[in-house]
Amino acid sequence: MRVGGLVLTAGVIVALPTAARGEVAAIRVKDAKTYKILDETKHLPRLDAGEATRLLGYPRPVHTRQPHDSAMDEPEARRPIVDATCDADLVVIAQVASATAFPHPNGRWFLTALDLDVSHVARTKDKALREVTRVRYVYPSGQDTIAGRQVTTTLERYPGLVVGDELLFFLVRIGTKDPAYRASLESPPLIVRGGLLYEPATRPASEGPSIDGTSAREALRIVRNAVCRPAPIRHDVSPLPGRESIGPPGGPP
Repeated sequence: MRVGGLVLTAGVIVALPTAARGEVAAIRVKDAKTYKILDETKHLPRLDAGEATRLLGYPRPVHTRQPHDSAMDEPEARRPIVDATCDADLVVIAQVASATAFPHPNGRWFLTALDLDVSHVARTKDKALREVTRVRYVYPSGQDTIAGRQVTTTLERYPGLVVGDELLFFLVRIGTKDPAYRASLESPPLIVRGGLLYEPATRPASEGPSIDGTSAREALRIVRNAVCRPAPIRHDVSPLPGRESIGPPGGPP
């Protein structure tokens, strides 16, 4: 079955070679299941029907802070950097080298498989990855053409990424052999522009200060110095109630 620029056969989606997509390796459909929150999309119409723009609510995680929590040493806007660092297995600055959308196994949501060219490893739990130069990344949002129309699916705060952009990524390992990574749901990847950081989606004023304009150098200091005790509670099992919707995303596509 053909879906946009992909062919689905025997449970494996293989990217069709096009100039826009570049060289992309085979995609593992099972990697989509690492985002448990996307199970909530199962009641939506299939991708070839219903709304062409879909948004799944996912508010910023809220933590009960302990006095020894190293996030307490940082301004409020920067505390998610500590939380995401402690959630992640690998924190890197990398450029998006390629991006290929693929459907969730339930046929109701797009994710994106990306190749990341790593320029700096800020922190890693695996010493063997200190010199890593490329990683495969599975992102919870995506956009592709199906049944003659463009369909965009966006997890709140995680809008689509742009090939060529450089970002600070908080990566959580999935799989053991030929591993890939998913996004930490403590913080989306942060755009690096002119040595400063920017959130990929516009933050409503009601949700407090934005990290926009924070020095990337300062962010790397926070990543290096984060004390991960205790580990943060992961929020990728189910969405918080009352934040699921179908309609135009709140951030940029």
